Amino acid sequence: MSSPRKRGPIRRLRKAALSAERKSPEAWVPAFAGKTRFGRAKRLPTALLLFALLALSGCGDSATTVEFAKLCVKELDGKTIATTGYLHAPFATLCRSTTRRGGTTTTCSFDLRDKPDGEVRVSLNIEVGRGENRVDEARLKAKQGAAAIAASDAKFLADKAQVRVTGALHAVPNSLKPEETICWLDVETIERR
Repeated sequence: MSSPRKRGPIRRLRKAALSAERKSPEAWVPAFAGKTRFGRAKRLPTALLLFALLALSGCGDSATTVEFAKLCVKELDGKTIATTGYLHAPFATLCRSTTRRGGTTTTCSFDLRDKPDGEVRVSLNIEVGRGENRVDEARLKAKQGAAAIAASDAKFLADKAQVRVTGALHAVPNSLKPEETICWLDVETIERR
């Protein structure tokens, strides 16, 4: 038998139940009997807090931030990266079907440049659809250029807007000029700066 101190609340309740009108040993004992203020009830909020902290730690930005000038290197091929530049619409928007995340989708190509009027660029492939981080199909058909792209805040961007893009980088050797590498970014998020 356990000590009276540990079993105190249960004994007192049982004794009170027996001394009252009922003389049965099957007296009602509440589910919390035997639990102290510092028992399981105190551990539960701590466990929930720990779980919440672990869950939130996984929500951070897992992309490696890369300077625009150092973006196009073979070592970054297939990695999720983030970089900053200026959004430009090409003269003619090129859209095509592609496979992403196990399904077929349509993406359109835009340019990310090092300066607002710069010549150095990386191609951005952005999914067509509704909502944030997408190219709006109606605006695309209306030939609105970069204004067809909704940023992560679901507001449409403008040509030459400074943005931070995050996505999977692809880098392959140029077959015509082996000393060059061709790069493009499959965009997941676009944030205005």
